[in-house]
Amino acid sequence: MFLGGIMFARWLKGIFAVMLAAGPVYAQTIIPGGNVSGTWTQAGSPFIIQGDVTIPMNDSLVIQPGVEVRFELGTGLTAEGRLSADGTVAPGQGDTIRFTSNRITPQPGDWDGLYLGEASTSELIFCSLEYGDQLSGGAEVADSRISMPLHSELVPLLTRCLVTLDLEFGDADIWFLDCVFTGSLNFSEYPANGYLQGCVIEGDLSHPVPGVLWAWDCRIAGNYISTSASNNSDAHFIGCDIGGDVINPSEIWLQQSTVHGEINATVIEDVNHITLNRAVIHGKITTNYRYISITESVLLDSVEFSGAYSLEITGNTMYGSLSGGFSSMGFGGPVIQNNILRGGGISLSVPFSDFGGRIEGNAVLHSPGDGIRVLDLGGTLNSLAYILNNTVYDAAGDGISGDIQRSSPDLVFFENNNVVNSGGYGLSMTGPGTPVVHANNTFNNALGHYQGVEPGYWSTTADPLFVDPEHDDFRLQWGSPLINHGVGFYEPDGTYPDMGAFFFNMATPVRVLLTPHNLPMPFPEEGGTFDYTIRATNPTPFPQTATIWCDLVQPDSIFTAPVFDPTEVTIPSGATMEWVRTQQVPASASGGLYVYRGFAQVGELRSEDRFFLVKEGLRDEGVLAITWPNWGDPLDDDEPEASVPESYALHGAYPNPFNPTTALSYQLTASSRVSLKIYDTAGREVTTLVDGWRDTGSHQVTFDASGLASGIYFARLEAGDFNQVQKLVLLK
Repeated sequence: MFLGGIMFARWLKGIFAVMLAAGPVYAQTIIPGGNVSGTWTQAGSPFIIQGDVTIPMNDSLVIQPGVEVRFELGTGLTAEGRLSADGTVAPGQGDTIRFTSNRITPQPGDWDGLYLGEASTSELIFCSLEYGDQLSGGAEVADSRISMPLHSELVPLLTRCLVTLDLEFGDADIWFLDCVFTGSLNFSEYPANGYLQGCVIEGDLSHPVPGVLWAWDCRIAGNYISTSASNNSDAHFIGCDIGGDVINPSEIWLQQSTVHGEINATVIEDVNHITLNRAVIHGKITTNYRYISITESVLLDSVEFSGAYSLEITGNTMYGSLSGGFSSMGFGGPVIQNNILRGGGISLSVPFSDFGGRIEGNAVLHSPGDGIRVLDLGGTLNSLAYILNNTVYDAAGDGISGDIQRSSPDLVFFENNNVVNSGGYGLSMTGPGTPVVHANNTFNNALGHYQGVEPGYWSTTADPLFVDPEHDDFRLQWGSPLINHGVGFYEPDGTYPDMGAFFFNMATPVRVLLTPHNLPMPFPEEGGTFDYTIRATNPTPFPQTATIWCDLVQPDSIFTAPVFDPTEVTIPSGATMEWVRTQQVPASASGGLYVYRGFAQVGELRSEDRFFLVKEGLRDEGVLAITWPNWGDPLDDDEPEASVPESYALHGAYPNPFNPTTALSYQLTASSRVSLKIYDTAGREVTTLVDGWRDTGSHQVTFDASGLASGIYFARLEAGDFNQVQKLVLLK
């Protein structure tokens, strides 16, 4: 994971600062130029290179730990044979070998660099390379500091390296493993294939030329930029964190990744793709790409698209609007399905193609305009469009509106929708077309139920009996008049369709629902708590004993242990039981997208519910679910309402070492006046984190050392007669 890469970067920077600061002084060795081989030791260091030197074919030069090689102006080293510069002195530890300029005031490009033959088996391990023109050739480069340009054509792999300048190259096919780039990384020439794993890029990442870029578990502090005029520049991000914007990617796949800025994808090409899966996007998405797929993601701003040939928007939680146009040359039909939109509506302009399209199963909540608006621009006589089973609540305009242009009947269907509390009409239609409108529920809409269209058969104007409108839960209670009142194909449980976005699943004896209360989106990096309600409903004529529990799926998609233990509960016939629980999100938990899940199992039959939870911060394995405290209403009489710590404690800070923030956790067995302060090694107080009364239980606080120098600090906790001190290491 890239958090480990960041910690490595901090350690590596500190290590190089110490190693390069000073060292023993030995008699220098003058190398006038020509062929070199043998072994260079610290006893002869520094080695002054006064002319170009070459390691002949079938020969070798070994440079031992701690050696310094200084090059006069315009000189360099060519390895036709083998160069072994390995500063390793113990597993994972090195005494740096330094390749540098011999000038008193060195400048970049002073010496010609290292040219390592493609056929050589050279290695550079625990080395520092600076002020040279370039490093090129077939070498293993690891645990090294690179401060000069890299010619990537012949350097296939860099491992755990620190690159301290903007790096630009092309004609590449290169791997970077656990590397840190303090500047930008630019694949600038065709062809350019790059593979990054566990890397940190403190500037921008650019890939504007044909080729393939793969990145796993990486952090890019700046932007990802690809302005290629070709559609052959592909980028795949898996488990990555992009701190800036994504700008004009030719083709991009974002999986289990976070973008903190916007995505602006407006390069006009025939086959551009944008694909997001389990991604978190903080900024607005603007695209005119032909192929758009956004699934199971959290979008914290709006999405605008145009000219799409293929559109799939399914299973997302969105905090903004979804709007755009579908191309008349499109195929497959637009699919907008099973999304939850808060604070925005759906607006689709589409000449429905021969394959039709669907807006189905969406919950559109609190839209500032119409909830769902469809502009049907015509299309062929055989195309079908379906606006089905949507729930629209509290839209400022009409709940569902349409401008239907086709006069042929039976081409656009509005069925099984549930529209409540709109500021305009429930359903409003304009245009010369004749849509099919049946089995919709409209309730408490300000201007009336329908405008420009008749309600059709099976339509109702009933209170839908939502589960918990106060907390934006618009599933149907048991006993809702909308259950099994729709038309069309049977539901998955074998019953008639329900109205609205969420069907009541009667295939299991007990249905479980999770309703978060005002869930922060996203959670801040320091974590926090949220309340949620567990509801278990028994629609059967007999009492049912169910085993109920919750767990979460971490950003890496590994299932974790339950956040509270499975508990048996007996639910009377026709009853719904409710419990309010509190979930703590630890500061030390990984950043990223979680899936919080609830289960109710009776025999072999299981009901499941879920919602997304997003936490800021770097993606890492973090804290397993078993360490996520959870308390509240007991599900049975034997469960304590809240867990009370057995002793006072100041737990280990995480991370530690850190830069510049770390989280400190402590627990109290009773309400106490608490003092938590930070001191330096001289005993001087640096800052006060806590000073006041705190309740029984677990607490967390973040220590921000942005303004402090690297070094050792101490955290001291005092609560009543209890006190404890913990050492903290700040590495910058």
